[in-house]
Parts: sequence; structure tokens; C-alpha cells
Amino acid sequence: MRGRRLDVAWVVFAVVCVGLMLLGTEYQTLPFHLLWLSLALVFAVRVWPRPWTTIALGSVTVSTTVAMMATGQMTGDMPYMLEIPLMAAVFGAMVWHARRAERAIAGLADAHERERMFLRDASHSLRTPLTVAFGHAEVARDTLPELSTARGDLEVVLDELQRLSRTSDRLLALAAADHPDFLMLEPFDPTALVEEVAQRWTVAAGRRVEAEAAPSGGGEIVADGERVRAALDALIENALRSSAMSEPVTLAVRRTGDEVAFEVRDRGFGIKPEDLDRLFEPFARPAGQGRGTGLGLAIVRAIAEAHRGSVDVRSTPGRGSVFTLRLGHLPRVAPGPAAAPAKLVPRSA
Repeated sequence: MRGRRLDVAWVVFAVVCVGLMLLGTEYQTLPFHLLWLSLALVFAVRVWPRPWTTIALGSVTVSTTVAMMATGQMTGDMPYMLEIPLMAAVFGAMVWHARRAERAIAGLADAHERERMFLRDASHSLRTPLTVAFGHAEVARDTLPELSTARGDLEVVLDELQRLSRTSDRLLALAAADHPDFLMLEPFDPTALVEEVAQRWTVAAGRRVEAEAAPSGGGEIVADGERVRAALDALIENALRSSAMSEPVTLAVRRTGDEVAFEVRDRGFGIKPEDLDRLFEPFARPAGQGRGTGLGLAIVRAIAEAHRGSVDVRSTPGRGSVFTLRLGHLPRVAPGPAAAPAKLVPRSA
């Protein structure tokens, strides 16, 4: 609807410009150039279909030519005779470039959709055989003596199957990131979440994971607690892998207005500046990150953007990194009974 109003406004403006040209005043070239400039500006905002582009270009070319001839501006004056075809040629070149850009953007969108479908199909295809293989490996392991070499080999197999299963889950999460039902929103306490995640990782990893949060906490927020937990898990896993066993990892939460920010700090190897630009892309792994799949940080970014937030990193090689996950402009929930699940309002285009 907005585009149609712009089209109508331009048509009215074009008629006014042609009318001013027909008056034959000494300022006739001003509406002439304004008309051609407006045609280029409107097309830059709205890439018309090919028939409408042809009609608009033909109408402006004919009307300006008639107006200039009617007032005697083009009689025997070579510069004026050449100006209109040159204007039309310049506009035609702009149309050609705009069409190329439009095709390139459409191609990128198609490639993104194919990538998303591939990730979804691959993760679904992997899930069933991995589950079956894991179950059979567990049964075989349990039938072997505790200290046998074969049992140890099967433990390695089970560990690798678990890694493959986590990779499959992460591929599925990335594929679902653009889906409207990616988030399941409900109230939860970010302070309690930080403390729970830190305690769980301290036990599971045998490392010191510290929690920092204000005692009051600031009440509950409405977000997808499970997705946020998965993002924090990925950030902590990355921090543990990037730092020495003796170094602690800190998980903190802070609030600024309606924004909730989670920080994961480590005192590890840090990240080289040349690795920072691609850090949150799928399968990107900084040097020294070991056996990671390169999917964890990509999922963190997808979860942050789904919450209308962001994720960024500050890092100094040899001194550690600070990852900040922000959940932007979320509804606030006062302490008390759990509120009904809410839905995010879609971002305006």
C-alpha cells in the first residue's frame, strides 16, 4: 500500500514538472532535471516490474521531448537534443544494475533456504541411526568386564556417538532458528538460571564455574529459558575449552532497563583479532579451539537474535575473553505467580 502511494505521488509530481516545462519559462530546465532525478530516486526505492519500468521510462522520455520541442528549446541546439537520450541511457544502465542486484539477493535467499533445509534434513537423518547405535553400544559395553580393553574401546565409541548426537541437535537448532515457533516464551528468573548453570558445569566439568548476580535479581523475565540455557552452555563450553584447567570461568547476569545481559568470562588463550569477524558463523573455529564443531557460537547468535538481542565478544590474546549475550527489550514480570506465556512482537521491517 505504501508503495502504491509513492507511485501515485510520483505520477502527480511528474505531471506537475511537465506542466511547468510547457509554460516555457527561463527556468524550464529545472523541472526537466527534477523529473529525471525523481524517476531514478523512485526506482531506487521501488524496483518496478519490467513492463511498468518500460512505461515509466517511455512516458518521461516522450513527455520531456514534446515539452522541450513545444517551447523551442531543442530547435537546432545539439546539447539539448542529446540530453534526453543520455538521460534515458543513464536510467537504463541503473535499471540493469538494479536488476542484477535483485537477482543476486534472490540467489542468496535461495542459497540460505537450501542450506537451512540441508541442515534440517541432515540432523533428522542422523538422529535415528545415532540413537540405535548408541543403544547397541551401551548394551555391548554392559556385557563386558569392568577393566577389559574392549569395554574401554566401547566407552570411546559412546563418547564419539554423544558428540555426533550433540552436533545433530545443534544442526537442528540452527535450521529451526528462522521458524516462528523457535522460541517458547515463559517467565523465568535469570539469576536462578545463572546459579543453576554454573553449579551444573562445576560438577560436570570438574572446573570452577563462578556465578555473579545481584541478590535481589530484579524479578522474572519473559523469554525462552531452555534456549537461553543452551546458549549459556555453549558459551561456557567454549570458555572451558579455551582456558587452562586451573583457571575459573565466570558467568554473570546484569540488567539495564529492559535489557538483560549474560556475561561469560575466562582467563584463557584469547582470540586472535583476525578470527573475531567470523567467530559466530557456522563451522568457524578459532585457532586453538580443539575438537569443537564450530556450531555452538552460531547457535548462541541465533538464540540472541530470536530474542531481539545480540551477542558480542571482547578478547585479548593470552589474557582471556568476555562473551556478552543480550536479550533485548523483553517484558518485565514482577515477582509472584507465573504469568501466562507471551509472544514477542515481530520486528518492524
